[in-house]
Amino acid sequence: MEEVMMSPDLEVMAGPFLLLLALSLILFGVLSCQMYFYWTTYLADSPWMRNYVLGVWLLECVHTALWLHAMYIYFARSLINAGAGLYTITWSTAAAVLLSHLIVIITQGFYIYRIWQLSDGCWVITAIPAFLLTAKFGLSLASCQFFFRFGTWEALRGDQTAIAVFDSAISVCVATDLVTTAIFSYYLKQNRLDFGRTRHVIDKLLRYTVHTSAVTFVVSASILITFYAWEHSLAFIGIIAVISKVYCTTMLAMLNARREIRDKLEEAFMNSIHLSSINIEHLV
Repeated sequence: MEEVMMSPDLEVMAGPFLLLLALSLILFGVLSCQMYFYWTTYLADSPWMRNYVLGVWLLECVHTALWLHAMYIYFARSLINAGAGLYTITWSTAAAVLLSHLIVIITQGFYIYRIWQLSDGCWVITAIPAFLLTAKFGLSLASCQFFFRFGTWEALRGDQTAIAVFDSAISVCVATDLVTTAIFSYYLKQNRLDFGRTRHVIDKLLRYTVHTSAVTFVVSASILITFYAWEHSLAFIGIIAVISKVYCTTMLAMLNARREIRDKLEEAFMNSIHLSSINIEHLV
């Protein structure tokens, strides 16, 4: 078995990691509340949409269970050997990282589907973020196999190919977010110009879209920043534990806001044109 060297400062290595894992558990609770609200409120949604949301939540359940297992290994068993276990990559950690990537890809795919709807099925526009998402999928699989291959964090950091693929996967994820947000905002602005009475509603959607994109951008970029800034810390892994829940909570928040948006649009269109001329489902 490969000998693992001990770091003099376990607090720097494990402290941020533990706090971020705790944050991910809090976000899972928020996500579960959002899931319950969606499931009991939007009964008229199509079966595929309800099954999609349920599937994402179930994946998050498995994802959370994997991190709980990793937390037990790192912080319970490691007490026996003075924290030496923190330097190894457990199977549950590798599996949780893989699932984090997959959940992010699934939620990003949802926004690309919304772009396809807003663009009236324009494949040229949709192909741009779809290509980036496909690249993200391939790079994520390639990156995660290194987590399964190497037994320690030191070995993972020491492999230049693994680092290059990991950097590329995160960078493409950020690029996908930026492109998707830009296209989504463009079509929202088009609706804002076409229907002046709904301007305040569309403005609210635009702000929400930009704000959520900024949050996911910061979280994704933080993975690379902490990876290079704290070479002896597992903070970047803690952020990976958080990122999928950030994507899921923002997606469900948007889905759950449809009733409020629909009510505001009904009020705006009461004295002009009929609400059926706009498909609310395409705007949110």
